Amino acid sequence: MKIWYISESGHPEWMKKSAGVKARDDAEEIFRRRFDAINIKYRERKNLSFIYKILEHFRTAGEWRRGLDMAGAGDIVFIQYPFQVHSIFLPLLFMSLKLKKIKTIALVHDIDSIRNGDQPLKIRARYRLEESSLRIFDFLIVHNDTMSSIMENAGISRKKLIPLGIFDYLVDGPYRTSRERTKDMPIIIAGMLARPKSGYIYDFPKAIGLNLYGINYEGSDNKYIAYKGAYEPDELPDIMEGSFGLVWDGESIHKCSGLFGRYMRMNNPHKTSLYLAAGIPVITWKKAAVSSYIENEGCGFTVKSLSELGKYLAALTDDDYMKMKENAITAGEKIRSGYYLDTAINEAVKRARMNRRSLCENS
Repeated sequence: MKIWYISESGHPEWMKKSAGVKARDDAEEIFRRRFDAINIKYRERKNLSFIYKILEHFRTAGEWRRGLDMAGAGDIVFIQYPFQVHSIFLPLLFMSLKLKKIKTIALVHDIDSIRNGDQPLKIRARYRLEESSLRIFDFLIVHNDTMSSIMENAGISRKKLIPLGIFDYLVDGPYRTSRERTKDMPIIIAGMLARPKSGYIYDFPKAIGLNLYGINYEGSDNKYIAYKGAYEPDELPDIMEGSFGLVWDGESIHKCSGLFGRYMRMNNPHKTSLYLAAGIPVITWKKAAVSSYIENEGCGFTVKSLSELGKYLAALTDDDYMKMKENAITAGEKIRSGYYLDTAINEAVKRARMNRRSLCENS
């Protein structure tokens, strides 16, 4: 038995300063440390006619098939989902792997039909078709227990689901600035700053300082808000200045609203891992799925509404903040090393091997 991982090389240009690149690249690095790669090359093609788009789906499926021919009966293949190099024919390909007795395990980064539910019908149809692969994979590494429950309600067996806990965020070297942080510094907001995703910024409670890092900021600096620019994901942990990192999505300060708010109820935003990897305590929405991690680890606090934030910060003592910061550093040490995905991989491999033995004994 051999264990492989799919390596989809290359990224679309628009993803270069996106957390999505960092999450996938870190997962690939963790896989690379342990397993051999099956390489699938990404090629970005634009403005193709309908016929050429169909041909491209065939070509992509052929590339996946040729790569997967390296795996044999009893082997295990790890795949990052959603696919970067996608084809409408991939579900059929993964079904054929079952006939070859090859086990497939997917690391689920996002459920696009929920996250991007406002896309045109043809794009949502593609999401649904690709998501049919989730029922075919033997095991799924998912964000958390909430996502596990949602998938179970959608008909996927709980036995196939392995909660990750939180995403890793690989960082080399020691913490550089976290121990000098104080509770009186501005709050950090990192990520996509455009209004549909981060509209709450433009209605943020007055008298609370903000340091903003990311792309598509539509406002201007003032007494309380300082836009610090956009950086590569690997640069941010050493650059961000502030007391807490805020994890919040949507246009409202009163709750995480809209599609992004709905998604917050089930996903682990990668910016949570960014903040903790930098030793920065986290503030998030009380109804966010990641809130249970923050509360259990004591590495920040949660609020029902950002209108409450001033009250919480005013009541926070230096000792309270010091404890949250130390807990953030402790959590961050695991996140920086790849602990969470390594643990989930071990569990997935154990289940795949047990499943294989059970099938052999019953045959």
